[in-house]
Amino acid sequence: GLLSVTRNLGTTIGTAVIGAIWTASVAARSGDLAGQGPTDAPLGDQVSGLQDTLVIVALALAVPIAIALAVRPGPRRR
Repeated sequence: GLLSVTRNLGTTIGTAVIGAIWTASVAARSGDLAGQGPTDAPLGDQVSGLQDTLVIVALALAVPIAIALAVRPGPRRR
C-alpha cells in the first residue's frame, strides 16, 4: 500500500541525491570532467568524493536523531 510506495520513493530519491552529491564532490576534486563521468576521474578523487558523501550523509542523519533525543518524553508518573 501507501507505506511501500513511500519507502520505495524515499529509497529512489535518496539514491539519486547521494549519487549527485558524490558526482559533485568528485568533479570538485578532479577539476573539469568535460564530457566524462565521475567514474573516469582518478581513483583517489573518487574515494575522497565517497568519503565526503558519507560525512554529509552522517551529518544529515545526526540532525533528526538529535531532534528525536531532544523531544523524547520523560518517564510517566502515575
